[in-house]
Amino acid sequence: MRDNADGMWTNNFSKYELAVLHYMKRTIVLTLIKFAVLWVLFWMLGLGQEYLVSVGVLTSTRSFLGGLHFNGFWSCLIFSTMFFAVVLTLQYLVPLTPQLQILILLICLAVSRRVGPVISANRPKYSSLQKRRFLYIGLFVILAYCIILAFCETRFSDIIAYTVACQTIQLVWGKVKGGNVQ
Repeated sequence: MRDNADGMWTNNFSKYELAVLHYMKRTIVLTLIKFAVLWVLFWMLGLGQEYLVSVGVLTSTRSFLGGLHFNGFWSCLIFSTMFFAVVLTLQYLVPLTPQLQILILLICLAVSRRVGPVISANRPKYSSLQKRRFLYIGLFVILAYCIILAFCETRFSDIIAYTVACQTIQLVWGKVKGGNVQ
């Protein structure tokens, strides 16, 4: 029965499509492992909620604007750990006024408009229309954060601003490096 099921899958997809499916499955599993490892780390440091907020903000912008992409799990995990450590440390070391939070987001909006999106070399090439759509959605997300911070001050406001700022820095770095880092 197992052979029949496997044959059903392999007969319906080309070798390329099977490779893409395998890559997607592997990427999802490794991303979930990375997420869990980092959540446990920051939870143990008493920053579990802050980490989750930062992950949400990063995911909502990075999904559309892109950024640095690493070819290895360990290099990605190390960079991600540093990224979130910087964001979660800055909120305590350099508290921001609401006006500064919005100014930072507006600068990030302008930079992202100029630089984004930065797409991994491992992904298929996108048409100019798809790139434009991703860019506009990413810009809309940053603008939404500006509006949220303009009207609602929360204990996570600095995290939102610093996450978008660090995402924008890595977006520029990714553009310079061509998307992927060895």
